[in-house]
Amino acid sequence: MACLDCRINNCQTCIFNSSFQVQCTSCQSGYLMLTDQKICVSSCPTGYTRSGLNCVPNPICYGYMYNGFCLSSCPTAMYPSASTCLNCSQSCLTCTSASSCSRCSNIYYLFSNITNNSVYCLNYCPTSYYASQGKCLPCQSNCLSCYVSQNQLKCS
Repeated sequence: MACLDCRINNCQTCIFNSSFQVQCTSCQSGYLMLTDQKICVSSCPTGYTRSGLNCVPNPICYGYMYNGFCLSSCPTAMYPSASTCLNCSQSCLTCTSASSCSRCSNIYYLFSNITNNSVYCLNYCPTSYYASQGKCLPCQSNCLSCYVSQNQLKCS
């Protein structure tokens, strides 16, 4: 049996597994050990995170990834999308998607647009709607615009 040089695979030291394949036990300077495959690489590939002189597989996340952390739910002002957390629109305090706010920031009103089935926040209510308790509510069908006066809805 001939001796093989471990350095051809960027290994500093190596062994042969039962299938006579080279497995690195340490890497040359400037290389990182891909721990699950026992090979040396110049940088950690996608799906791996650097840990000292090793590249370890990213943990499996059954929740949502946010800034490299696995969370069971997304933080405030973010919504889950394809197992990651994305920002709500600027005026939304909480949302369920990019086009569906569930709560608005203080100076905004929640508006349900039935035309495109979206819910978003506006800084004023559109024509034929009035502001009430942080929401834009529809005027009566015979009013082009309306307002609330002494707890009664009136056409303007």
